[in-house]
Amino acid sequence: GISLFVAIFMALFARWLVNRAMKPLSMLATDVANAGSTIPIIDATDYPANEIGTLADSLAQAFARIRGFVDREQSFTRDASHELRTPLAVVRGAAEVIALNPDLPSHFAEPLRRIETAAADMTLALDQLLALARENEGVPKEAVVLRPMIDKAISWSKLRYPGSAIAVSITVENSATAFVHPTSLQLVLNNLIGNCFQHVGTGNLVINSEHGCLSISDDGPGLELAANPFAPFTKGEASTSSGLGLDISRRLCAAAGIGLTVCENKGGRGAHFRLEFHEG
Repeated sequence: GISLFVAIFMALFARWLVNRAMKPLSMLATDVANAGSTIPIIDATDYPANEIGTLADSLAQAFARIRGFVDREQSFTRDASHELRTPLAVVRGAAEVIALNPDLPSHFAEPLRRIETAAADMTLALDQLLALARENEGVPKEAVVLRPMIDKAISWSKLRYPGSAIAVSITVENSATAFVHPTSLQLVLNNLIGNCFQHVGTGNLVINSEHGCLSISDDGPGLELAANPFAPFTKGEASTSSGLGLDISRRLCAAAGIGLTVCENKGGRGAHFRLEFHEG
């Protein structure tokens, strides 16, 4: 009986020691878990001066650095959104005004067109990068009609590439809708359809919708499917872009919950992209 009593006492005493030693670690885990989606704020002085206190101090310093990174990123996003759009609009507006001058020498037309094109590219890239920078805040989705967004992307591409003679065929019903983040989808459509206008030339662009998916295909030079077309800085030999367009589109689709895949066209020519919209 005495042996049994001693064993029970030692077991309870050991349990008490373990709980006492683990209590600060449990408090640290609770402090981190209670932060939710925000970056935890940890006061290392609340923990004992042992290994757990050292861990708490290291976590406090790491979280402080992360808060600094986030604050700088948010400041850049805010400043870029307000301070870069205005000069880009001024550059485009000034180029358009100069182009309207009847006394403008003919050899100035091409440099002006390049200025307008570069300003348009910078505006699109800025919109895409800012949208990606805000993806951690969550993107609200809503039911949007697809046809007006497609028409808008085509109109933008015609202005962006006035020399393109591509023939566009759209078989998307006026009532076709998708539950998506409208800004993200518009940016993706601008990029995918703009690529067709840029690289196809005198070919055909076919856009259709069926079974909750949107298909965008052309009969241009196509993509090298052996490589990853969504890899950063991947571009064709004749491309003058940075090679980030498809990578940014992929990341936008991932943030907005849109499935983006590249398929092989019949005959092995052209590019074929498929956007899959998930139900809300």
